[in-house]
Amino acid sequence: MAVKATEYQQETMMFQAGNTAPTITNNVQKVLTNLRNALSDCHEMQLWSAGVSMADLIAAGFAPDPEDDTTSPDAQDIKAARADADAFALIFNTGQAPAGYPQVTGPYIYGNSIRNIIGTRTS
Repeated sequence: MAVKATEYQQETMMFQAGNTAPTITNNVQKVLTNLRNALSDCHEMQLWSAGVSMADLIAAGFAPDPEDDTTSPDAQDIKAARADADAFALIFNTGQAPAGYPQVTGPYIYGNSIRNIIGTRTS
């Protein structure tokens, strides 16, 4: 049974017959660079938003909880998602989750193998 290519695979045809090593390497580097940049953006977002209070988010238009107007379920979801995204970025870069998160048994820096392919971020 033939396996259907995903939309991404169809678009890039990364490993199609006839692709050369430079083409495959370029495609892999592009995907890995996008991953690294997204994780860096997650960390920057956490740094920027760490000082944003619940009151700030409610003032920005997040609906307050009907039973407690000092909090907002939607804003809390945003805060949790940005913290979890930053934790993922830290695990990628350091091999360890931040304090308060489940810790891995031993550090393995996932980003090292990727940096071997695309180098370190310069900006």
